[in-house]
Amino acid sequence: MLLTDQVRLHANAFFESLWTVFEEGSFPYIELKIHERERDGGTVNANARRAAAEVQLLLRCEEPRLADACMALEFAASREPEIYGPTYELLRAFIMRAYEGVSSSHDSSRAADERTPLC
Repeated sequence: MLLTDQVRLHANAFFESLWTVFEEGSFPYIELKIHERERDGGTVNANARRAAAEVQLLLRCEEPRLADACMALEFAASREPEIYGPTYELLRAFIMRAYEGVSSSHDSSRAADERTPLC
């Protein structure tokens, strides 16, 4: 099994605890920041908003699409770092910890052979 597949399975197994943080903290924070910006007469980048709007859908799939959600949040954070940056950093750190956990728990001899086709 590829390392990325192992990481995906590992991260998905622990995702519910992260979802609680998103639901109770990160998503309300985003809404608050958007509200403050608009209240002060500012706007939010439409492309960032559209990408970020998909994140909850991606994360609530039967198997959470963490990499896709991270990519969407990375784009949103690149356009609106004050609004989406903290949530992106949280998701990215979660995925990186999953990589570290899986890779450190396996001997390097178990790594996929370079000649093994990926598809």
